[in-house]
Amino acid sequence: MPALAWAGVISDTRFNALSEGGWNCFGTEANPEGGGAGSAAIVTAPGSAPDLANALRVSFPSGYHDGYNPVECDSNYFNSSEIYQQIYVYFPRGYEFHTIANKLSYDYLDSNNSADNPGNLYIAVWDTQRSVVIHLQPNSPGAENRVLYPNKSWPTIQTDNWYKISWYVKLNDSGSSNGVARLWVNDVLSVEYTDVNMRSGIFGSRNFHFSTLLPIFGGYNKMSKTQADFFYFGRAILSTTPVAGGPWGAISLIQKEPKPPNNLIINK
Repeated sequence: MPALAWAGVISDTRFNALSEGGWNCFGTEANPEGGGAGSAAIVTAPGSAPDLANALRVSFPSGYHDGYNPVECDSNYFNSSEIYQQIYVYFPRGYEFHTIANKLSYDYLDSNNSADNPGNLYIAVWDTQRSVVIHLQPNSPGAENRVLYPNKSWPTIQTDNWYKISWYVKLNDSGSSNGVARLWVNDVLSVEYTDVNMRSGIFGSRNFHFSTLLPIFGGYNKMSKTQADFFYFGRAILSTTPVAGGPWGAISLIQKEPKPPNNLIINK
């Protein structure tokens, strides 16, 4: 079972090993709908990797059916109403993208037992435009299953390039649409919403509890890989406080009371 952490950096790996820095990575079982099993391997980072020596190569066999993941990397457990995350990804030339969703990472609200599912969100390279989105999947009454599309800038994920994808999510007060979600691509703000509703009712006090790198190929269309394929994860960080080197300073996440001007004179 992963260790429990309560504040600060929860998991941080540069993929020098499959289990490192609070992330535990492993290959999953064969795809039950066809295509066999993929694999996870630590390799030298390809291309002009930014401060990355190694990477996790995620491999799909030809015929791999959509809706499944050949690799999984689990974080330590934690308990926080807000998260800061950062991953690097690289898709080589000729990579076959799913036409709807190329999922990368999931964040889960605390679940008390296997039948108790307050919901999750995931990060994905989305549709043929290959933008990066946050997909909210809450199970609280009144909370909306919702894709947060880019609304600040519209980068397209290309092959043969490393991308740093960073996101910050603060959960809403129970039953209120006042949560915050932001996502940056290469430190440029792409997604920003301040009306997020992820929890209410019996799930109103549930915090984030667990994260996983989960490279699911699709899950929306009945399609399969037409070729053997692979892509790479670079450094992956999960934290409950701002990560050094991240874009968090671009927008203040803490609202402060304004200070009065110097030498202010008030006439009575």
